[in-house]
Amino acid sequence: MARQAKVRKKARAAAKPKRRKATMAGKAKLGGKTKLGGKTKLGGAAKLGKNKATLGDAAELGPKATLGGKATLGGKATLGGKATLGPKATLGPKATLGPKATLGPKATLGDKAKLED
Repeated sequence: MARQAKVRKKARAAAKPKRRKATMAGKAKLGGKTKLGGKTKLGGAAKLGKNKATLGDAAELGPKATLGGKATLGGKATLGGKATLGPKATLGPKATLGPKATLGPKATLGDKAKLED
């Protein structure tokens, strides 16, 4: 009986998702209700909108990059330094928005796509 309890306990522990840490550098600012996925990296002085912006796992925001309200940055997507992702805009998984580039409101940059300045 005790052996069965140990097996069940191990199975429950294995089923729990592992938490990954997000990192924020320097003067990065995180608005209210913004969600960060695990292993997300925010560069120094990066700004995220106050209105429910979402960053997927391992997404990266460069220094001085800006993410508008309700914008979405997919998993492993990169927003370069000084780049701007407008309100309700979406950057797909593994997509890259280059430094100083801007993606306007409600615009979408698809999976693995690149937009340089």
